[in-house]
Amino acid sequence: MNATSLVEGATTATSLSTSASAAATSAVIAVGSHADAVWSDALLLRVHLTHADVAGFLKSFTITTVSEIGDKTFLTSAILAMRHSPLTVFWGSWSAMICMSTLSSLMGAVLPALLSHRGALFISAALFLGFGVAMLWHGFHMQGDELGEEWKEAQDEIRADEEEHELDELERGEPATGVYPEVTPYPPMRRESTLQRANEALHATPKTSVSAFVREGTRNLCGLFFSATFSQAFLLNFLGEWGDRSQITTMALAATHRVAIVAVGTSLAHLVCVAIAVTAGALLAARLS
Repeated sequence: MNATSLVEGATTATSLSTSASAAATSAVIAVGSHADAVWSDALLLRVHLTHADVAGFLKSFTITTVSEIGDKTFLTSAILAMRHSPLTVFWGSWSAMICMSTLSSLMGAVLPALLSHRGALFISAALFLGFGVAMLWHGFHMQGDELGEEWKEAQDEIRADEEEHELDELERGEPATGVYPEVTPYPPMRRESTLQRANEALHATPKTSVSAFVREGTRNLCGLFFSATFSQAFLLNFLGEWGDRSQITTMALAATHRVAIVAVGTSLAHLVCVAIAVTAGALLAARLS
């Protein structure tokens, strides 16, 4: 009787141990599967996207493409492609847009933590409606030479960036690298000689503004790893996109959709826009030459 009880007790203990091991194994598998799902979701490795993901991608891609075609950063990339290597300008401009899209998406992801989901949806809808009305009004009231004004404004911004870089070189006692020829068909503004710029550099007040500090710091950082053309394209597009309507749109989309989806959609839209701008600039430069 005692032997039988011992055998039954051992069998029961073995069964309990087996059950506990199976439960522990199932728990580990469940935790691992949940962790894999979380990482896959964060890294955009899910094979099946939801309807909300597809809608967010299409919205971000379409709205960004429409708002960027003909924008100042679009014209800036085209002008730079007329003066420099189009491939280098493309990578510099698109890299800046990728950084800005990612940063804007992350900033937009913070909005739901500050506002309710209903409030975020209301703000997003109001922004989209406002931008749509503004674009329609701008299209109906556009004047004939408005694109020319945008072109000259982008050209002046590039010229100011080059002159600022040359003045910094003169202040450090380095030889100026020179400037690039003016871009037609719009008439160039009067250029100052190197001697005049050197005299201005000697009597200029130190630049202490935040914008100048950020511009020079970004230029120096890019110059450590990339060429001057890449750095200029990156700097002008990154700073030119800051505060633009496409950045605000990206933030609004990221507040109501997945961050990764919005970042990918806007980055691909910028890829298309930058490619069109650089190609147009290179073709125009070849035709004018």
